[in-house]
Amino acid sequence: MEIENGRIAKRQREVEVDPSAEPPLVRSKIWFKDGNIVLQAGRTQFKVYRGLLAESSAVFADLFSVPQPPVTEAELVEGYATVREPIPIETVAAFVRMGNKYQINDLLKDGVRRLCYEFPDTLADYDETDDWSTIISRNGVMTDVVNLAREQNILSVLPAALYGYINSNYITEMDIHSTHGLSLIDERTLSKASLPLLRLEGETAFSWLTSDSPPGCLTLDECTQARNRVIRSSFFPIPNWHGLSSWKDVWEDSMCDVCIAKAQELHAAGRQQFWDQFPPLLGLPGWDELRKEKISLEEGLQFEKRSRIAPKEARCSI
Repeated sequence: MEIENGRIAKRQREVEVDPSAEPPLVRSKIWFKDGNIVLQAGRTQFKVYRGLLAESSAVFADLFSVPQPPVTEAELVEGYATVREPIPIETVAAFVRMGNKYQINDLLKDGVRRLCYEFPDTLADYDETDDWSTIISRNGVMTDVVNLAREQNILSVLPAALYGYINSNYITEMDIHSTHGLSLIDERTLSKASLPLLRLEGETAFSWLTSDSPPGCLTLDECTQARNRVIRSSFFPIPNWHGLSSWKDVWEDSMCDVCIAKAQELHAAGRQQFWDQFPPLLGLPGWDELRKEKISLEEGLQFEKRSRIAPKEARCSI
């Protein structure tokens, strides 16, 4: 497993998961001994307080206001999220799914915040994100993030999440640790986009490798050889996913100061160009449309501006 900018590069599944095999029911950590209702999200059960559900959700307030058969199980997760600690992607998924289904905004907001923080919509926020500070990192988490964002139509999360999924060796080493494999639509999208993405990074973030030495280069031959070494190490025999990589000091070996400064300038500008251009290659709208979708979601949930989420501010404009 390789890491790109601190983000786990996920691997291809080598073993097909049997979709008919249901895992056993699991009791979550949210299990109050004196709770009075047992709820279920997927295969995970929660024991919580009926009164708190009614206070938190207009749907449950209405449900509990009329005579009902005794409620022992329902598809919902309850319990306010702890924003100071990362939580499993399974819990984030439960927050988003159940918050959406039952209009529990506190749960939905928490889940969306975490997704938007880890997978932001600007390069500046991508660089500043404290990776995996709100969602627990584990093998398979990228697959589950992509599937959740696709399922719940949280499209602004998908570019960074999909790129994180493919930034190393996904074609030859598919991930076997996710609860489910990547959806067919996303597998096809990534297969189709892999070569265009590599071409784009060569034309943007790595244009400095094929550019002429700048005026004032002090050691023309040495600098040319240095750039050629980076080309060989980064793109042969198998090209690496470096479109969003920050500048690496090792690339400077044997280059003069003039060439280093010019290369860093071209890399920074090209990296921004790569960020601006890559979502459509993944079959997604451009960033402007994705941000409109995110703003609409935020307004519907009445997000507070720039709410804090551990340990840095969320990158979801909340």
